[in-house]
Formats: sequence, C-alpha cells, structure tokens
Amino acid sequence: MRNLYFVIIFFVISGFLINYLLLIEEKSNNNIKIGAFYIRRALRVLPVFLVYFAFILLQPFEPNDLTLKNILHIITFTVNFDDSRVWSTGHFWSLGIEEQFYITWPLLFIAYKKRRKQVLIILIGCSCIIRALHYKYQTPIYDLHHFFTFSDAIMIGSLGAIFYFENPKLIDFQIFRRPVMQLISLSTIVAILYFSSNLMMAVLTVPFKNLIISLCILHVILSNIKPSDSFSRTLHHFA
Repeated sequence: MRNLYFVIIFFVISGFLINYLLLIEEKSNNNIKIGAFYIRRALRVLPVFLVYFAFILLQPFEPNDLTLKNILHIITFTVNFDDSRVWSTGHFWSLGIEEQFYITWPLLFIAYKKRRKQVLIILIGCSCIIRALHYKYQTPIYDLHHFFTFSDAIMIGSLGAIFYFENPKLIDFQIFRRPVMQLISLSTIVAILYFSSNLMMAVLTVPFKNLIISLCILHVILSNIKPSDSFSRTLHHFA
C-alpha cells in the first residue's frame, strides 16, 4: 500500500508539470498543438514501455502467464480495468490512469478554455464521490484502481499549475512559504495515513484521503517554487 502514496506524489508532479507546459505553449503560440502534444507523450512513454513489455514476453526465466485479454489491456493502457491482470505487468495500472487522463484532458483543456478550473474541480469532486460509492458497495473496480480512484491526484496537480500560472505572486505570501506551514502539510499526510487504517474513520479517509494528500503535496511543491529558481527555468526549457 505504501507504493500507492508514491504514485500519488508522482501524479501530482506530473499533472503540475504537463499542464504548466501546456499553458506556456498556449501563451507563446496562442494555441495548443494537440497532435504535437500526443506525439511528445508517445515519445516519452512508448520506448521504455515497449522495451519492458518485450522483455516480459521474451524473457526465459519465468513462464509467460499473460493471456490475450491481458495483452489487449496492456497495449491499450487499460490495465486498471483488467480483473485478471498478472503480477509482471500489473503495475501498468498507474501508467494506464496517467495516459487515460492525458488522452482526454487536452481536449477538455481546449474546449473549456475559460472554465478549466471549474471542470477540474467537478472531476475531483466526482472522484471523491465515486471512491465512496465503490468502497460502500465493495465493487471490484475499487480494488482495480479505477480511473477515478486515483486520477484526482493528477487533476489537483493540473489545478495547481493553472492557479500558479495565472497568479504567480499568490504563493509569495510569507505565511504560505513558512517552514511551519510545510510541516503542517507533511504532518497532515502522516495523520491521514495513520487514520486510513481505522475502519471508523473510513467514511472520511476513503473519499478524501487522496484529495487531502494531493493538496498537501501540491502545497509543498508550490511553497518551494520561485520564479527565478532552477525548477522554473527547467519548466521553460522543456516548453
């Protein structure tokens, strides 16, 4: 279970980085080249993905227990919907969620240019509700890491990128950057992880655990960004 929290951290960073780059591109070119975005994503993901997948198929050390169904889910980045996924490729569920988001979000990014924040907030709310419903009724999707059980971490990173891009001076308030505030965020994460094992607290932790952890991670990220530091320069370089 601990590995899941590292996935949340990665999702928040990924959502922030990629959306910030989209915003820079839009500001520089007055539009988003959606085809170029998908090509960049493919070039970043597919080489390593294909090498690893080929190794799993061809490696002589363990018997290959992949079925045709497993393979179809793998090559379509839908492992998180595969109820018979195997150990060797089961971790592709996180890649599936990420790619599902980045296939659909750029279209919404363009279509709802003036309502991006509202769209993200609605989707984040849907994630919380769906997590609660899946947990209450113990649907198999909850255990499979359905798109809405983890994608709100990417959405929160995306939302943070939009807020930061539109209001870069907003995070300059000293109270926001104070170490004690970052300590509060980190302590909140620890508290959430502690109480998540308490069944009595499940009514709160299941719907909102990922949300609160993601917001705390986003706060730590934003409170350590300065317009002139190497992180910001790196973002502009990748744009």
